[in-house]
Amino acid sequence: MVTPKYSFQEISSGQWNKEASVNQNSLVIDALLSVIPVAQFLVNTPPASPSVGLLVVVGLTPTGVFVGKTNNIAIYTINGWLFLTPTENQKVILVDGTIYYFSLGSWTGLPLGGETNTATNVGATGLGLFKQKIGVNLEFKKLEPGASITLTDTGDTIQINSSVGGVTDGDKGDITVSGSGGVWSVDNNSISNAKLTDMPANTFKGNNTGASSDPVDLSPSQATAMLDVFTPTLKGLAPSGGSNTTYLRGDGTWQTIVVTNAREVLTADRTYYVRTDGNDSNTGLTNTSGGAFLTLQKAINTVAALDISIYNVTIQVADGTYTVTSGIFLRSLIGGGLVTIQGNASNNSLVLFQGASGVNIINMYNIYGNWLFKDFKVASSGGTATCLFFIDNSNFVFNNLNFGSSGTASNNQYQIFLTNGSLCRCEGTTYTISGGGFYCHVGVREGSVYNPFGTATGVVTLTGTPSYTTFMYADVGGIYSKFFGDITWSGSATGKRYEANNLALIRTAGGGANHFPGNAAGTIANGGLYT
Repeated sequence: MVTPKYSFQEISSGQWNKEASVNQNSLVIDALLSVIPVAQFLVNTPPASPSVGLLVVVGLTPTGVFVGKTNNIAIYTINGWLFLTPTENQKVILVDGTIYYFSLGSWTGLPLGGETNTATNVGATGLGLFKQKIGVNLEFKKLEPGASITLTDTGDTIQINSSVGGVTDGDKGDITVSGSGGVWSVDNNSISNAKLTDMPANTFKGNNTGASSDPVDLSPSQATAMLDVFTPTLKGLAPSGGSNTTYLRGDGTWQTIVVTNAREVLTADRTYYVRTDGNDSNTGLTNTSGGAFLTLQKAINTVAALDISIYNVTIQVADGTYTVTSGIFLRSLIGGGLVTIQGNASNNSLVLFQGASGVNIINMYNIYGNWLFKDFKVASSGGTATCLFFIDNSNFVFNNLNFGSSGTASNNQYQIFLTNGSLCRCEGTTYTISGGGFYCHVGVREGSVYNPFGTATGVVTLTGTPSYTTFMYADVGGIYSKFFGDITWSGSATGKRYEANNLALIRTAGGGANHFPGNAAGTIANGGLYT
């Protein structure tokens, strides 16, 4: 049997070797007196050859017989190790004088030196003050009065009084003292900004209370709330109620900005769609029957109403036959971007613009702007009609077009016709002639120029031996010029190869008399040239 607190061995009746229990209890009693001196602190491994009476504090990760005895005080006895569980505030002292106390399940060290006392000694005799040192002892200090100082013990406190007189009257720099030291006045103009209390960031000193008061720090919104609102007679803040679509009038009221016929300015490339199942009431911006336009003319008009700025616009025409009954007219463009009217690049015959009898299909009249036609087919139903008709300084570029047949042949019926200073060329390297029946394939007049492929080398493929009155026709100063590139006419046609009349020029760059397709020799008249 053992005692409940420190496990002293109790001596039972008839116990053999009673002196062992007595000696062991004596060791325990000796250990518990005052602060327990221990040889080692927080030891995890039991010492190999301990002497009887050795005291150590078991560490946090014990091994061997110390397992399960974390933070215990271990005493080595003749019967082996004896372990004591420390009580709250139990203290141990190490050989170097460091004291640890046990509290709330762990050991905590106490400071070795004395604790600083903040009281000041001011004389030779006085009242005593004391302060308890944490867990160790009490420290006593004397508080003594000096000259003109008296100390009064009021019981719970010590009162310190001075008998020195007030400050003498006079100017003390920024402050003037008067009234025998009783009145202190701050001098005029003596408080600089540096001596003022710091202001919060982004604030103003002011008074928005509506009455006399000390200055306060005002936020920007509080400060502006005190300002006048602009009127015809007052400078001030703009009144509320403005927006991005209004402007402030001189009478202090907001007026809505009215914009008439303002063009939309593009900020990115854009695509419009044309389909045989579309509707010109749609926006043209989606490739569906409910989104696409029905006619190419609607798409052209829509683009011409924009400011395309530096961006490019594509008018994508879906497969199908589009009957042209009153002509398709290009419009001038605002902006430097390119507008491309595009069909089917894989098979240009799947997108057909079929002109009614006597109808010019694609028309340009004194148009400026960058237009490109590509990847579709044009054909006429006859009459005095032209597939591509350009007049008055128009500039037209095409690529991979397919020129189909005409129902009937007549004068002034062309697949390509240019007059009055217009220009036309093929941007790519190929186009197709799949039908004839026209007066001629190309007609140029009055200072206009047809330049098939510019400086590039291109191939024009003729299928089915199309027939013409004259394949290449130049009149009244019109010019056909191959320039520095080369052109191959692949296939054959019937009719006169060329005509150059009235100071017109056909320049083949050495292509010879049989340069153009046909089965009849070409002719020149009235100063026309063929080289």
